[in-house]
Amino acid sequence: MSGLFLAEIVLPGVKRSVAVTRRCVGEVLMVTGHADVNDVRLVVSELVTNAVSHTASAEAGGFVTVEVTSLDAATAYIDCGDLSRGA
Repeated sequence: MSGLFLAEIVLPGVKRSVAVTRRCVGEVLMVTGHADVNDVRLVVSELVTNAVSHTASAEAGGFVTVEVTSLDAATAYIDCGDLSRGA
């Protein structure tokens, strides 16, 4: 996939990280002039919620990584990774 890398957010695998990630991704997309920022924030919330609820990232020392890439002014690619400390 080609595009302009905008941000990488790495946070502990805890529920509070959902809101933090949502805000960070929203700010990055607003600053870069993306359309549909609210839709992307909703998707990011779902991805990070699933990561901290259903994966080893919620274990002690686990974390969630979200990468944001701009494909064009209307399209953002969001990659959410969930990792435990031992991974």
